[in-house]
Amino acid sequence: MDIPEIKRRVDLLKMANNKKYCLIPELAKELKVSKTDLMQFVLDNPKLFHVDNQWSYKDKAVYRSVSGVKFKDTDRVKNKNLGLGIEQVYLSPKDNFRTEEWLEAQIAIKAKYIHISEFDYYGVQGYFISIDKESGSKYKEWLWRNTAAKVEEIQSLGVLHKGVFYTGGYGDSSVHPVDYAISPDGLEKIKQAGWTFNELSPIQKGGK
Repeated sequence: MDIPEIKRRVDLLKMANNKKYCLIPELAKELKVSKTDLMQFVLDNPKLFHVDNQWSYKDKAVYRSVSGVKFKDTDRVKNKNLGLGIEQVYLSPKDNFRTEEWLEAQIAIKAKYIHISEFDYYGVQGYFISIDKESGSKYKEWLWRNTAAKVEEIQSLGVLHKGVFYTGGYGDSSVHPVDYAISPDGLEKIKQAGWTFNELSPIQKGGK
């Protein structure tokens, strides 16, 4: 079976049905192959497909209480199992963010990329860098984006410093310290050193 053709048909069926998935039987019919042959192909190429069980839904009447007052409401609940659906087809494992191949590609491609954060309070007050921490993010940024090693390398250029940003007004202001603030001049220096970063909004007048 041809992956580009499978991807083309899955994308078109999703568009035609206005669904986030394409069911295995429907795709098999389009491809003029048996459901079992198609299913086996998907199982043999797990890095090229993202699949999940699909359900129809129905409204279920429920009763709730707010401040002692009961009222009737509805919840959306699962109804019928529609079977396995293909949600995404990838031409290469490198296109699938769930694979090691994708992660290795990000580490290589983004080796000189750093994400710059904006401190925004009624306009951008300044810029800073945060080291990505391990989290439940599906893209695993802590392994390839703002790593401690990258921040250390940028710090060696002499462009990072501790900074403080403020929110609120006189009498009720809050202090927001950051470990790795960077100025517009610092951004220009890291750019000259070969680094790339995300597009940023300009600092408002009076910012840092």
